[in-house]
Amino acid sequence: MIAVPDRKPTIRAVVTDPTAQSHFQFGHHPKRHMIVSVMLALCVAGATTACGSESHQEGRMPQSGFTGATTDQATIDEALRFGGIALPTSAKILAVQYDEGIDQSYRLVVEIEPDSLQTLLSGSGFTTPLEPDPGPFMEPIKGFDLKAATTVFSTRDSLAPDGERTSTVFRRVAVDRSQPAKPVVHMWLFTT
Repeated sequence: MIAVPDRKPTIRAVVTDPTAQSHFQFGHHPKRHMIVSVMLALCVAGATTACGSESHQEGRMPQSGFTGATTDQATIDEALRFGGIALPTSAKILAVQYDEGIDQSYRLVVEIEPDSLQTLLSGSGFTTPLEPDPGPFMEPIKGFDLKAATTVFSTRDSLAPDGERTSTVFRRVAVDRSQPAKPVVHMWLFTT
């Protein structure tokens, strides 16, 4: 084992000034250490707050700022247009939520006839087939939880900017087939 002498840390600085030359020695000063510790803590807290804990990546969308669930036809039409979704006539919108902050996001819950599901997907331009999905799932509209679902299939894709669509729109679909006669389709449509 190597013995290290017990010495206080010392920093020496030489400041050269055209009018004078001074030598300063900074040793161990408790007040200075406390000030540096407080400043470091503030910097870490600021960086954590600025970075945030929510991810706005392709597979995740913001979980706050959504309007209450609604069945307002204007909001439904806007969401369908935004996401390039073509609903079969038998589809019934159970709820839609909207959030427009820096990014634009919609959540929809749709009840559909089992034989209309493929029409919904192909008519909306989905080319990736539905696959069994055990979860976890993106946050659904409150009251339409997927945690109790026994049979869920999902797919995802994105729409490139085109015409009025100025940003890429990411689309996630989860189909709850727990009640085979009335599948419930959850859609998440968002820009980032």
